[in-house]
Amino acid sequence: MSAPKNTILGHLIGIMTGYLLFKLALLIHPQGISQIMKFIVAGLALGFSGMIMVLTDILHPPAASSCLIAALGLVKNEYHIMAMMITVCLICIQGYV
Repeated sequence: MSAPKNTILGHLIGIMTGYLLFKLALLIHPQGISQIMKFIVAGLALGFSGMIMVLTDILHPPAASSCLIAALGLVKNEYHIMAMMITVCLICIQGYV
């Protein structure tokens, strides 16, 4: 489960699922998202990212943390996604070396 392919793609799935569901929630409630709505978005994001990982056979359970970071609104833009993915890739390279 910690193979580089699973690690990189698992985190990508988690980040993108959380980010897209958070943005969808902002479209539904443009004035802001309540705490309860954040918990609902986080739960949905975890469920969807887990489902996608199982369906694609890319299992990496620690990617749930990336999903939560994005789903709770801590990822503000695409540059944050890129920074998180670069970090994951660097950690994979370090582990491989």
